[in-house]
Amino acid sequence: MVKSTSEAQQAFNEVVQNRLSDISSEPLIIVALAIWYEDFIPDITQLTRINEIARAGYVLEKLMTFHCVTRDVRLSITPTINELIREASSHIELLPIGSILNVKQFSGDGLALRWRLREDIHRQVQDLLPYQVRTYTHNRE
Repeated sequence: MVKSTSEAQQAFNEVVQNRLSDISSEPLIIVALAIWYEDFIPDITQLTRINEIARAGYVLEKLMTFHCVTRDVRLSITPTINELIREASSHIELLPIGSILNVKQFSGDGLALRWRLREDIHRQVQDLLPYQVRTYTHNRE
């Protein structure tokens, strides 16, 4: 599906520059497939606004929760997530992962709460599911 790294980067930029609740599934699918199956690491150096940094951190952490993520993918994306955590920490207090895992009083996505977002990708997750099952075969172009 992803034709190039630049297409994946454009989709990533679209995702983080817009309210997550309002984006269509298509750019998120492009980013997910590129990260999961094509060794794509988003360029975060151009992110300067805290809401973009928080969205990027949230989306990348969320994509790491899917079953198709291999150890290699997790290891390759971790430095980028850590850099986003460092950047965000100078603006907001991120909640520790352990504190959001079983948050019953929060009606939304705990990872969104961690990044202090009032938006999430719960609506688009259903469209990502077919791409993360064992029966999905990704064709690199």
